[in-house]
Amino acid sequence: MLVRDMADRNVGHTCYLDIKLVNSDIHLLFEAELAHKDDNHYGFVFHGEDIETFTHLRRLLELNLGDAEIIERELADLTKT
Repeated sequence: MLVRDMADRNVGHTCYLDIKLVNSDIHLLFEAELAHKDDNHYGFVFHGEDIETFTHLRRLLELNLGDAEIIERELADLTKT
């Protein structure tokens, strides 16, 4: 994982995460906020991702759950206002 714009390593700092999937050219890109840190271990709150990352995450969920309909229902519930 590559963390960009994290010269300031204080909790609450906004940064960008670039997670490369193993054995793939796929990168998942997120805007995140540093939520906690312990030595060299960091925890992040994810605030957003680009459409390509969202599409890759959706496909990963479909492959792991084996049922695209479940994903459709969950996403529909998340987007209801």
